[in-house]
Amino acid sequence: MKKISLIIISFLLAGVFLLGEIKKIDAWSGFSWGSSGGHAVDWGSFASRNTHIFTVTATHVICSNGLVHVRNTAPRVDQGYGGLTLSPSSKPKPKPKPKPKPKPKPACGISPPNNYFDENLVGTFCSIGSPTAPTIPSGSNGWTWTWTCSNSSGVKSCKAYKNAKCGSTIHEQYVTTIPESGLCETGNASASDFDDAKWTWTCKANESSKSCEAYKNLNCRLQPEKTSICSGDDTTINVEDLVPPKGNDRLQSVSWEIPGVGSESGDYNSSLCDSFSPDFTGHNFGTYRANYTVTDKGEKAAGCSTILYVEPASCKVTIDSSEGLTVGERIKLKVTEECVDLAISNPYVLQVLYQGKEDLNEESYRYIQEINNNGEATIEIKKAGSFTFKAAVNKAGAGGGAVTCSSQASAFTSGSEWWERKPE
Repeated sequence: MKKISLIIISFLLAGVFLLGEIKKIDAWSGFSWGSSGGHAVDWGSFASRNTHIFTVTATHVICSNGLVHVRNTAPRVDQGYGGLTLSPSSKPKPKPKPKPKPKPKPACGISPPNNYFDENLVGTFCSIGSPTAPTIPSGSNGWTWTWTCSNSSGVKSCKAYKNAKCGSTIHEQYVTTIPESGLCETGNASASDFDDAKWTWTCKANESSKSCEAYKNLNCRLQPEKTSICSGDDTTINVEDLVPPKGNDRLQSVSWEIPGVGSESGDYNSSLCDSFSPDFTGHNFGTYRANYTVTDKGEKAAGCSTILYVEPASCKVTIDSSEGLTVGERIKLKVTEECVDLAISNPYVLQVLYQGKEDLNEESYRYIQEINNNGEATIEIKKAGSFTFKAAVNKAGAGGGAVTCSSQASAFTSGSEWWERKPE
């Protein structure tokens, strides 16, 4: 009976080999030593593996008398009968139940490198988890926002930084001088530099910095102030305390104007930054206002002005006696002119009146020296009484003409005090 069983098994194996298929054969137990075709077949190793499944793979057709040895669970094919392979295969294990996925850990929504802001936080505080209210940035906390994101898996600390910012009440403003505080709205201020027109400093917070500046109030002053000039004079008006100063890159332009007289403009390095010279030649006497304007790169303008009084042509007769005239006294007369372009010859004419009338015979006085080209004359008083000295100053030029002036004085007898002296 055993022999028949082995023959059947061999036949089945040969069929497997001939078909070249893969078969799974369970429970090799119950077989004992036997032979097929006179060759021994050792099935003992199968008998001990009744809990396994063996896969038989046929790669060649072999004779039914092929000798197959199975030892130590490692199959070996007899080299003389082709390539039959027996290989053990473990029975599939049941799949384990999937473990529940853990809840993701909390995570910051605002994170580097996009965690620097100028004013307010922008974005989602937490990408995972619930946020707490952020702290308010200040100098005491390093100008940072801090908050946490949390869920059942834990807590995550988050941080964002406020960018440096210049002080809003001082940055790019015009001031007389900069304050000691308030230079930075966010961050710490460096030492400031000043170039006579602009202050500059830097605000630093965390890894950010901001360049800041403030401008000195525009200014100018004209000299001389409230001066009198003649229409033909060479007049120079000086510019002082100019801000921005000449040559400074904040200065854009300067200009002056005198209505009815003229105007002029120049750039930041013009000579007009120092002075200007209006020409009043031919203009009537009167009051004129000189206006000066300074403009900076910010298109801001400021101005200053001064008054100039153009005097009319005039003259004056001066007597060198301070308390009156005394009979027998010699006195010096001096004619001075204002705003008169003197004629080349005989510029001065002097006339002496006694008691209001011209004394052609010189009975009340006599000339010691007639008036010269310097406007000087010397006379001797011969009578007590009232004297009037009238002068004329001749103008040069095609228009010609003269300017007249006069002075009066009384002559007294010798020996009288001034309050006792009476004209004869």
